[in-house]
Amino acid sequence: MFQATACAPRILRTMEEICEAFGVGRKTVRSWARRGAPIAVEGEGGRTRYSAEINDLQRWRVSSSARQAG
Repeated sequence: MFQATACAPRILRTMEEICEAFGVGRKTVRSWARRGAPIAVEGEGGRTRYSAEINDLQRWRVSSSARQAG
């Protein structure tokens, strides 16, 4: 019998949380956002805020890698 596992959404509420969760730097996160990653970007300049749902962002990363490889 197949058993599904549900994951509660985990919101990464800051640039630092996104960087830490994925082991990347700020420049990479900004690049992902420009390339269409599911990262909410609010504000401009020094007041820019970033947030993302970890599972959505991970799915985007996997599909983005597959498109680049294939």
